[in-house]
Amino acid sequence: MYGKSVIVFFLFFGNFAGNVFSQTCPSCIIDTGCDSVPAQPKLCPSILPTDTAQQYYETDVTFYMPQTFDITVPISATVTLNQIDVIGISGLPAGLSWSAYDYNGANTTSFYPTANPPSSERGCAKICGTPLLPGYYTVTVSVLA
Repeated sequence: MYGKSVIVFFLFFGNFAGNVFSQTCPSCIIDTGCDSVPAQPKLCPSILPTDTAQQYYETDVTFYMPQTFDITVPISATVTLNQIDVIGISGLPAGLSWSAYDYNGANTTSFYPTANPPSSERGCAKICGTPLLPGYYTVTVSVLA
C-alpha cells in the first residue's frame, strides 16, 4: 500500500510541477529610459530585484539593442543588428518562468532592431513564478544575432 501512495504522489507532483514550470508570464512594460550613450547593448536593471523563496515573484527586464553600435575589442568595427533570437535562458531558480515581448507587446523570442528604430531597439522580458529554493543565481541568456 505504501508503494501506491508514493506513485500517486509523484504523478500528482509531476503534473503540478509541469504546470508551474510551463506558465507564460504576463506582458511586461518596456523602460524607455533604458539606453546607453554611446550606443551599446544594455539590460535594465542589470541585477534583478531579490525576493523570498516560496513567495510569488514577478519582475520586468528591458533590453536595449541599438540598431548600430561600435566595438573596439577584439577589433574596431561597427555592428549592425538585423535580428536577434533568444535561444535559451539558463540558471533561473526552479519555479520561475520567463516570457519575452517586442516593442509592440507581441510575445516573441525574435527581435528586429532595424524594424522601427528607436522603438524597435528595445524589448522586455517578464520573469515570474514562485521560486522553490533560496539562493543566489546567475542567469544566462543565450542569443543568436
